[in-house]
Amino acid sequence: MAAFYPSLTFDLTEDTKGQFDQIVPQEAIDSFSNCLGLPPESGRAILLDAANTYFSGIIERFEQRSAKQDNAALSKVAAKAEQLESALLELVDHPNLETQLEDRIRGFHALAETPNGLSLPDLIGTRRKIFHHLQDMLVDLQACAEATRNHQPKKEDYSNEYLFGDRPNAQEQYELDTEAWKRRSQARKLGRDHPLQCFLRSVLPHWQSNSNLPFTEGMYFKELQENLSATIATLHPIVERIDTEITPQRVASTIRKLREDGKL
Repeated sequence: MAAFYPSLTFDLTEDTKGQFDQIVPQEAIDSFSNCLGLPPESGRAILLDAANTYFSGIIERFEQRSAKQDNAALSKVAAKAEQLESALLELVDHPNLETQLEDRIRGFHALAETPNGLSLPDLIGTRRKIFHHLQDMLVDLQACAEATRNHQPKKEDYSNEYLFGDRPNAQEQYELDTEAWKRRSQARKLGRDHPLQCFLRSVLPHWQSNSNLPFTEGMYFKELQENLSATIATLHPIVERIDTEITPQRVASTIRKLREDGKL
């Protein structure tokens, strides 16, 4: 992890709160708190949460798997859900066995339950197809897992054979699906500034609720070679203490990208 983000000033194996007090200067916390019209302790709590989301973003990026690996995992979930649904359905052909299993479940001291207190005995039906509720859920799980996969469209899978009305033809549909695939592929990639995005989005609702200043990258002045922005002026002195490679320009470009992506 340290090799992945060598400029990180925090040790992610240690307590964050204690390190935060040592690494982030009080004057930076006071400046942020004053900008939002909050007492220093409230501002400190907001920034500590934001720092933790920064670290979560690092971990998410570090643990991200390739699209191929993700698709393989989702395919396995879909296949296993289908197999279990089929296996439960086959119990209908074994009525005596189904009865024995139902009796065993109803007399079993359940080891697990849902947040609202339901356990396996509560989820099964009555004789003949006692698992129909679970089967329906497995079908839904299979459908959701398959829909979450992000496979690149193959041109040979598209045909005008079933074209009806004003629907796109095969070539048009292939191009539409390819563009959608590219957008999903780009969206799933957690880039270098993903942790910084997490930090900014954590601060955003507090800023909007308590400050009259816009949460923007401001305007760039060539003669000054910097963006004049209250957001950057207030947040950069804090986030650069978390990661020494974060420059005002990176904060500005990250805010701009978030806005362009509709995330601000």
